Amino acid sequence: CWVCLGVCLCELSVVYQWDKIDLSNHENRQETESSYIPENNLVHRMKIWNNTLYMAIPRFKPGVPATLCKSYRGTIQPFPSIHLQVVGNCFGMQNIKDIEIDHLGQLWVLDVGKVYDLEEPNYTCDPKLIILDIGTGRMIRSAVIPNSMYTSQSILSGISIDLKSLTAVIADIGPNSGFIVYKYEQGFFQKFQCKILSSVKDYNEALLTISPIDNMLYFTTQPKHTQHTQTHPH
Repeated sequence: CWVCLGVCLCELSVVYQWDKIDLSNHENRQETESSYIPENNLVHRMKIWNNTLYMAIPRFKPGVPATLCKSYRGTIQPFPSIHLQVVGNCFGMQNIKDIEIDHLGQLWVLDVGKVYDLEEPNYTCDPKLIILDIGTGRMIRSAVIPNSMYTSQSILSGISIDLKSLTAVIADIGPNSGFIVYKYEQGFFQKFQCKILSSVKDYNEALLTISPIDNMLYFTTQPKHTQHTQTHPH
């Protein structure tokens, strides 16, 4: 992973650069490092809050010690701790596919539950939506997605937050395609079918964003060769 800042429109200068997660300050360091496979640690999503970079590093394959990390102008470290990211500990985080940050400094985390998607998927834990307080790292909420809203063939991907109502929208790509919505105040999930989403074939995931002005939900699917973009009211 690398970051660079532009000093002008035609010249770029590398300011920070790193190629692995820093595990030096964690217990069981030797055990963790022995199972660490750097090339399997791919930064999938990035968000910034108070000059700190937060990253989703999905467990597409084994060898990923931390699936949620942060970096403040330096090394990459597990966030909030590596102890909450042990595979098989369903209380913690298993496989983070997407993240979002609201205006209150809360980190919304989509944990799809199953790990090692690109090899032999492990379905030990249920998918859930986690909300963390960025300042303290405290887990504010961990909401398990009801199993009636997805199947083992579902690909949960993409998350966006409606800041006015603190409502999260997650895309479900699979046999029962649609959008899973979580309302913070009410604390429950709803599922809405989407014919357009279910009609698009041969794609891997979706990206979402909600307009803060008119509450329009924009989403795009990412297939192997082409892209399909649609706009829907939220």
